[in-house]
Amino acid sequence: MQVSADGSSHQLFLIDKNKLWPLEGASVVFPHGEDPNMLSGKIIECSWLRDERKWEFMRIRTDKETPNAVRTYRKVMESIEDNITEEVLLSEIHEILHLPMYKERIQHDQRKMLMRGN
Repeated sequence: MQVSADGSSHQLFLIDKNKLWPLEGASVVFPHGEDPNMLSGKIIECSWLRDERKWEFMRIRTDKETPNAVRTYRKVMESIEDNITEEVLLSEIHEILHLPMYKERIQHDQRKMLMRGN
């Protein structure tokens, strides 16, 4: 996201078809006393505060020249709203690894590793 500040307020922007688009209704907090005016025009990385429904500034992205695309933003928000926990993810991985096609491959790889160790 790109931030623009005018002294009393700030706006986040995304990019679409090489044009900046304001992220309407978005609110960003600066937890460590950062001055939004000093960040104006910069690409920033934020994390989503689910309970507050606000973005929280994390850092300036010096490795990027443009903000995320609108499509990227939408995909990120879908992922956030899906709220997949680590526990759910690990459970899914465990189930997948026990499918016959993966179980056989894992057993094969383990045999190869044992043979190399001898």
